[in-house]
Amino acid sequence: MKKYIMVISILLSTGAFADEYITSTDTNCQVHNPNPEPNETITWSGSCINGYASGKGTLQWYQNGIKGSKYVGGFRNGKPHGKGTYTYKSGNSYTGDWRDDNKHGKGAYTWADGSVYKGEFAYDKRNGFGVMKMLRGDSSIQSYINNGYGYWQGDTYIIKGMWVDNNVNLECASKSDCRERYERQCDRYYPGYMGRVRFSTFLPTNDEFVVRYVNKQNKLVTIEGTRGGNSLKYGEMREMSCMSLQDHER
Repeated sequence: MKKYIMVISILLSTGAFADEYITSTDTNCQVHNPNPEPNETITWSGSCINGYASGKGTLQWYQNGIKGSKYVGGFRNGKPHGKGTYTYKSGNSYTGDWRDDNKHGKGAYTWADGSVYKGEFAYDKRNGFGVMKMLRGDSSIQSYINNGYGYWQGDTYIIKGMWVDNNVNLECASKSDCRERYERQCDRYYPGYMGRVRFSTFLPTNDEFVVRYVNKQNKLVTIEGTRGGNSLKYGEMREMSCMSLQDHER
């Protein structure tokens, strides 16, 4: 026990768990800096409260004197908060709601290649309902195709649905449609229900299954493989969400 207390004490004393801040060269305001890099400086055009950037203003980052990322919008206690736009040195940008330096609420994240996600965010990740549009040539498109999500519209690949920690969890046309589908996702299943499933488009054939048990309260279904064996072996029992089974049924 003493060993763990000592380790925690050392981490605290060295600042391992502490927030990092950087001080602006023009207004002497402190700004949150979660990923410090060598030779960084900033300027801040807004006001300071208790030494921290607060209210509306423009934050400009520099590295070796060269302009980098830029934020225009609200601040609280040295962190982006409220409405604002962050344009990153990579060319990506985010416009929308912020909470304590996290994308949180509604917003739009645009990649340098033109792909964009518009929808809900929580704790700096895509969480909630949103629409992702990716341009042909985006290397991440294939993984969505492999998992059965999305569709092509010209040269744009579109995914509409509910997201959890940056991953699409349920495909649906609107938030209300997602909610209704979630509530009714197990209605079609019952012990003895038979179907075919494929967990990857790379597999040559579908596997057949029979439903053995349905837990509607927890939105779970237990299936048993009956024929095929590519991704669900004969006799294999697998518990999964009703939603996931729906997404992979063929």
